[in-house]
Amino acid sequence: MEETYYEMDLPRENIHLRCFAHSIMNYRYHWHPDEYELSIVLKGNQEYCRGTETHSLFEDDLILTAPGNGHASMRQQPDTRALVLHFPSNALKLLVKKGYIYQFPTCLSNENTRYEERFCRIRFYASQIWQSLECGGTYAQLSAKVNLELLLITLFTEDQSDLGRRQTTCYDPPSPQLCRGTLCRKIIPGGSGRLRPVQPDLCFNSI
Repeated sequence: MEETYYEMDLPRENIHLRCFAHSIMNYRYHWHPDEYELSIVLKGNQEYCRGTETHSLFEDDLILTAPGNGHASMRQQPDTRALVLHFPSNALKLLVKKGYIYQFPTCLSNENTRYEERFCRIRFYASQIWQSLECGGTYAQLSAKVNLELLLITLFTEDQSDLGRRQTTCYDPPSPQLCRGTLCRKIIPGGSGRLRPVQPDLCFNSI
């Protein structure tokens, strides 16, 4: 699969989306002051550090990192690939009170949970956003907007932690201390990396 990178503006909502599929290497610890980062493993195994916790993620696993939270990833085997979606915190403005940042700490899958319906939905909506940005066209913005809203609704309705919400007044940099039962798509290595329909239980499997 080729490396891909796409961006899209939703002017009416003042939302800027970034989505890319890439090979995982070794990345420095960093953070995004005003962006959420959703990372979905397409193939292989990566070690993902979020805040002070480290997680081992395998194919179809995903993790969401909130604005201001430090994170880094390292591949644990060759040819590890991930799909990454960035969206701004103001995408949640109609769902949260002013001055609040939702952390979504339970938006993290593992071998026991990766095929739960909520994670299947999240992978599916992320794949649709990726496809909207890749294909473009007359309805690309509408498609990206709708799928982002569905992804956010899933995050809010399926969050299983009372720690999901944190009130903030300013940004302080942190200290370095896809699917059964729903339609999904997979990325085909080679060519344009276009997402194509597959059977429901083959979400994001690589050939």
